[in-house]
Amino acid sequence: MALVNVTSVEVGKNPAGITDPFEFEISFECLQNLQEDLEWKITYISCAESRDMDQELDCIALGPITRGALKFVFHAPSPNFTHIPAEDIHGMAVVLILGSYRNEEFIRIGYYVHNVYIDPILEDNPPDIPIIKKLQRIILSESPRLTRFNISWDSNNQEEIKVDEIPDSQLSNNEDDDSQQFQVSNQTDNSILDNLNCKNELSSSNHSKYSDNIVNCKATYINEDTNNVHVSH
Repeated sequence: MALVNVTSVEVGKNPAGITDPFEFEISFECLQNLQEDLEWKITYISCAESRDMDQELDCIALGPITRGALKFVFHAPSPNFTHIPAEDIHGMAVVLILGSYRNEEFIRIGYYVHNVYIDPILEDNPPDIPIIKKLQRIILSESPRLTRFNISWDSNNQEEIKVDEIPDSQLSNNEDDDSQQFQVSNQTDNSILDNLNCKNELSSSNHSKYSDNIVNCKATYINEDTNNVHVSH
């Protein structure tokens, strides 16, 4: 049984400039006090053909994690576009939120990202060399996909992986057969990359609330007792 269950993810400023930071508010429930910190990462996938192009945008550790309903705001910088092939900057990409405990991944949430020109003339006839300052990032927040991995946590219990679709920017426990097209577990990374290959055919069209005590930091942790919680990078 999972000790940490993500209950909702809210995307920050969206649309945004392509070089603006990413912002996600992640709410979760913890069923008991954890012995170790939770690790969270944000990864940007721009190229389906090469995982070498993946960029880890940020990685943080949150803890100590106590029993209850918690949330935090995770800010991450935009990718370094000088490390991305020109042909992969404009169009569709993927951003992943990964949660781990004791170096074991327990959740992965994926969103399509549509990088488009604000100027419709440029969008209809994109230049070979992208004009970064004129590109806008649109996260398709209504169509995320979730993969849960059952791990040992603080015991040796382990179960099957459960994969769900997250409708309307809210995580659910409903099984969805179509989620195979976007699930991003270790066994199915290729399926999301196959969809990324079709990015030129995709268009840009497309809970639970807890404490309001927000602390300003790169990752904002919200709990009844924030004084004992640390955020490390």
